[in-house]
Amino acid sequence: MRTSKHKEHQYFVESSLTNILSIHENRLAHKDLKRIMVLDDSTDCLDAIRVMLKDLSHLQIETFSNETHALNEFSQNEPDLVILDMNLGRLNGIEVASLFNKLSIFNIPVIFISYDGKVRKEIEVRLGKEITFMEKPISGKTLINSIDHILKVNKGGAYA
Repeated sequence: MRTSKHKEHQYFVESSLTNILSIHENRLAHKDLKRIMVLDDSTDCLDAIRVMLKDLSHLQIETFSNETHALNEFSQNEPDLVILDMNLGRLNGIEVASLFNKLSIFNIPVIFISYDGKVRKEIEVRLGKEITFMEKPISGKTLINSIDHILKVNKGGAYA
């Protein structure tokens, strides 16, 4: 019985390391192309963000209207940045951001978005840190500037 549990643990560790190495290799191979994951339950908002960012050839935009699909993709292929709505279907943005943090050994930056500007303080208190927040409707210029700033700040990391 002990041998079986040991093998399960060893398999888990090996598969986790393989996944981390795969993410690392993928980022190094595509270091000039930055992946942005956008999660919002509103397809109108997803479409608007996609249009705002369509001319930025250094960004690969992936949109998700479902937390489960986004979490699955995140665990398989971590983005360089997440744009995350606060009001989703089953989970809220804070819960999803916390799950992202648990799934990743990297510090993936998040831009929180919401129609309710008052939730910024709640997010900061619950996460215990300052956040990047944008109130909807989002300005394309402000979004692009925030993305560029965040990606430049994080450029000194492992995937510069």
